[in-house]
Amino acid sequence: MNIFRFKTHLIIYIIFFLTINACAPSLEIRGYITTQDIAKDLIPGSDNKETVLRSLGTPTSVGTFSPNTWFYITRLTEKISFLNEKVTDQYVVVLNFNKIGVLESVESFDLEDSIDITPVERTTPTHGRELGIIEQILGNINRFEPPPE
Repeated sequence: MNIFRFKTHLIIYIIFFLTINACAPSLEIRGYITTQDIAKDLIPGSDNKETVLRSLGTPTSVGTFSPNTWFYITRLTEKISFLNEKVTDQYVVVLNFNKIGVLESVESFDLEDSIDITPVERTTPTHGRELGIIEQILGNINRFEPPPE
């Protein structure tokens, strides 16, 4: 009887500690690991793409419409159990180069500068008709020519 009680208490303690551990926040650092001081080390007009690559490494992202705009992005997120993750800190350094690759400007942004956006959930209509599962499966029968011999 005493051993049964001991096993019951042990199982309860294990479940309790696993539950507490599951609720512990999970921290993740994503992107370029940086401090806010890196922007101070860069000198516009003096540094170029080569010196920036040597000192900072490859940028997190390059501008979509301008390959002369480089982004170094750091984001710290926290997630508790099954809840959505929350951004706790964010730091972005934007480097703008001129056409010959010389650094023109250095801009720094943090979490307070960010703006939350809500993506539009509409879909683009397409022309044609939707095929059912059976039409998709049977639609390809005899559709392809046999390979040439």
